[in-house]
Order: sequence, then C-alpha cells, then structure tokens
Amino acid sequence: TSLRDQVLARVTSSRIVTLHELEDDASYDADDESTLREKRKSALLRTRDLGKVVGQDVKLIESILPELCGGSSGGGSFEIGRGLGEAEGSSDQIIQSLHEYMAFNEDQYVSLIWFRGFLVSFAHRDRPAFEEFMDRAQHDPIWLRYFVEMQQMVDLNDRAFERLMHVMNRPECSSRQFSYLAGGGNTKTLIAEQLLRLLNALARRDTMGLAESIEILQMAQFGSNERSAAEKIELEKMSFDFLSDLDWSKLTDRRNDEGYQIEEVVSFALHASLSADAAAALLQRIIPPDENGYGDYNETRKAAMRPFFKKYPRVALDNVCKPDDSNSYDELFYLLSNRFQDEGSSMIGLVPDNVLIEWCCEDRDTRIPFALEHLPLFEKSNDESDAPQIRSAIIPLWQSAEDKREALKSLTDRMVPM
Repeated sequence: TSLRDQVLARVTSSRIVTLHELEDDASYDADDESTLREKRKSALLRTRDLGKVVGQDVKLIESILPELCGGSSGGGSFEIGRGLGEAEGSSDQIIQSLHEYMAFNEDQYVSLIWFRGFLVSFAHRDRPAFEEFMDRAQHDPIWLRYFVEMQQMVDLNDRAFERLMHVMNRPECSSRQFSYLAGGGNTKTLIAEQLLRLLNALARRDTMGLAESIEILQMAQFGSNERSAAEKIELEKMSFDFLSDLDWSKLTDRRNDEGYQIEEVVSFALHASLSADAAAALLQRIIPPDENGYGDYNETRKAAMRPFFKKYPRVALDNVCKPDDSNSYDELFYLLSNRFQDEGSSMIGLVPDNVLIEWCCEDRDTRIPFALEHLPLFEKSNDESDAPQIRSAIIPLWQSAEDKREALKSLTDRMVPM
C-alpha cells in the first residue's frame, strides 16, 4: 500500500479504529473495553507517525489537500495534522500550500480539522513561529474566514486576545467563527475584564454574535470551578454587567437551546452579594413586551426571567406580577407560562411558599385568586412515594382568601377528570 493510500484510508475513515483493523487483530476482545482503548491509542499514534513521515513530502501533501480539506475528512484527519506539525522544515511550505488551495477554492467548503491538529503540534514545537503566523493571519482575507478556529487551538494569551478583538472588526471573520470559543475551556485563561470586552463586542456585532456571546458566557461559567474563588466572584460580577448592558430587544427565539442557555447564564449572574435593587433593574430590562397583543412573548426572554423567581422571588413578584389598568392579572397567563409545556409550568410555582403567601396577603382580593390560578396544584411527596400531594401553599392561600367560594372555584376550574 502506498503512503498516499495509507493517509487517505485514515482521513476518510469515520473512526480512527476501523472494523477491519480490529478484525485483523487476533488479540482483540470485543467485550474488553481496555483492549479497545489501547487499540485506539495505538491507532492514534500510528496515524500521527504517518503524518510526520508525510510531512517530509510537500508535493504529496499538496496532492491530497482536496481529501484533507473535504467534508468527508474523518477520524484520522486531526492526528495526521498533528504529525505534519511535528515534521521540521516543512511548516512554512504546508501553510503556504493550504493558503493557495483555500484561495483557489474560496467559494467551496474547506474543513480545517487536519490543520487544527497541525497548529497544535506547530505551536508546541515552535511557539514563536506560531505566534508570528497568527499575527500575519489576522490581516489576511483568506485566513480571516477561519481565524477563530485556528487561534483557539492554543491557550489564549494576551497576544491572542488582542488578535481576537482585532478580527472582531473584520467582516471576513463571521460571528459564527466565535462559536469555537464556547468549546470546553477555551476561555479559561481570559480574565473577567477581557471576557467582558470580548462578549460586549461580539454581542453588538449582529444577531448571530449575540447568540454566540451567550453560549461562550455559559461555557465560561460552566468551567468556573476551575478558577480560584476570587476569579469566580469576578466572573459572576462580569456576567451581571454583561447582561445589564445587553440589548434584550435583539434576543430572538432562533435556536431551541437558547432558552436553556440564557436561564443558566442569568442564574449564575444573580450572585449572593447582589442587591434587590440591582436585580430589579436587570429584570426590568429582560421582561418582554407583548408587541402584538396576543400573548406572543419572546420565549428566550421569558426563560431569562425564571431565575429571578427562584433567587429573588419578591423582586420577581413585585416587578413582573402587576395587574393591568382594570386591576386584573389575566394578561399574565402567557407571560408566566411556557407554551411548550403542560399546565403547571407557571413561574409562580418557583416561588417559595412563604414568600408567595406573604405577597398574596398584601392584596387578598386579587392576588390570592391569581396565585391559585397559576400555582401548581400538586408537588412531589416528601416520603418519596409515587403519589403526589397537594402543594403546601394551596390550603393556606385558600384559608386567607376574602372570598373562599371564588378561591375554591379558581382551583376546581383547573381540575380535569382523568
């Protein structure tokens, strides 16, 4: 088998350990996971070594660039690239050949999985040369289209951060490119001040940039346990500042995961040292308007309200649960509920019972009927049995109602025979 064929077999394989490799190994035990791990490790090293050998033949590399950069590049592409990056003396030629290929195929999809592997090894072998390449790439229209995915392969130092801020102003680098910063711990080396600058600039770019900024922030928060206690506090404060300056009117329901992401991000930002006034100011920015008058509220912004009902319940009740001009709470039904969930998903159910009862008793005539219309009727039993029990706040609220008959009707109207 030729060297070229060996490389292509690994590049086009969907897995680094192919079935025929396993079948050819008489020692392979299909039920032994440790054997499979060792087999995979061995295949990775063989593939990387193969890339190192190929790295001495630039002409061969140029001949397989269509396969390396094609959409079918598979399990071995990254490791082939790692090997190419370890080969000394050919890095500049490999980079130049790829640049020429990308320029010639500017209108086609180019996968840089192998080149990301190349950059990891290249940076490890010669960090100054890698930094010089990235300095040039930030000004090159061809490299700019893939700049962030290249930059994020190595820990982000101050020099890398300034490059990212520079390409933020270049239209050739799309906002979608910045989604690579949401992977794993790619922002773990950035301090809170740098992260805030980056997120603010990205959020103001366009709708895609706004969505990506929230995803990056969520992943930075997810990895906050790897930071020191002081750094985590700074990250909490930074998150609150970012959300407070956000243009919430541009937040859309474009992606299904945005509601979950924004709820996690806001919950993290509502840290223990935050004042009720500060929380209320942020909540006022988040509450979506009913622009068409049919209760069609922005679901993503509604999801952002949920953490307030958990962590700052009184703030949420006072700022969200307000009657209309006729002193009715009816218009709040669509704002507080999730139209994609069954009955009982109202945010009122997130409020602790004692807070809800105290709030309702300040205006028994209107607030108690409102709460009984929204509060989940049942909750899980404390004895861990399958049978649910009546929500503990239901009876105290009914007993406190001025008109108990009307309050009871609010409950019975919601009970549907099975």
